[in-house]
Amino acid sequence: MAHGEYDPVVPLQAAQQARDALIALGAVVDYHELRMGHEIQPEILEIVQSFLSKPGLRLGDRPETS
Repeated sequence: MAHGEYDPVVPLQAAQQARDALIALGAVVDYHELRMGHEIQPEILEIVQSFLSKPGLRLGDRPETS
């Protein structure tokens, strides 16, 4: 999960609340706040690629935390 600190469309607080709600439900959340607005920067693509390339990851699985 990633969100821009300067996002004028979706407030940062909304992302933080979503993160907290998922954690409260027992989800393992990989959360990132980045210095950007409402956009996708190369750093986000690297984070997503890293997440998706974890071996054996399937929908509903809980990734290992490091």
